[in-house]
Amino acid sequence: MGNNVNTKNKVGIKDLKKFVIFIIVSIIVIFIIVFVTLLCNKKQEINDNTNISELNIKKYSSEIKENYELEGKKDKFIEEYYYVQNGVGMYILNNSTLEDNSFESLKEKINKILSKKDWSDLEMEVPTSWNGKWSVNEKGNVKFKFASKDIEPSWLEDENIKSLVELN
Repeated sequence: MGNNVNTKNKVGIKDLKKFVIFIIVSIIVIFIIVFVTLLCNKKQEINDNTNISELNIKKYSSEIKENYELEGKKDKFIEEYYYVQNGVGMYILNNSTLEDNSFESLKEKINKILSKKDWSDLEMEVPTSWNGKWSVNEKGNVKFKFASKDIEPSWLEDENIKSLVELN
């Protein structure tokens, strides 16, 4: 009978060790979850060096829109729009041929280039201040479409801007 008591005590100690290990592992897992949650919910600080074109829209839409609403952003957009338009225009002039579908094939090629992160074929850098898609329409005009309606700035309603963008 005394032997059974010792066996029961040993079983209780084993269960206590498992319980303590379970508690320690649970605390570590909870700590990791809290840390990752805090890290993921960290507000993105946007400044002139931030590559806004690569930011996650769903995660940072309010920060991006706030940045786009800052004083001078409309003028910066217009400046960068004409930078892209001039680069595309020069590419069209340098690569046009007398073939019937020359412009159509050029338009397709330019739109393919504009969808990439490397515009070296156009001999220009990709503007990183704007999150969205650049494209060329059937008239050879560049259009920009913001990645989401949530980040479209209020100045898109300006008459000088309406013809430069495609609204969501």
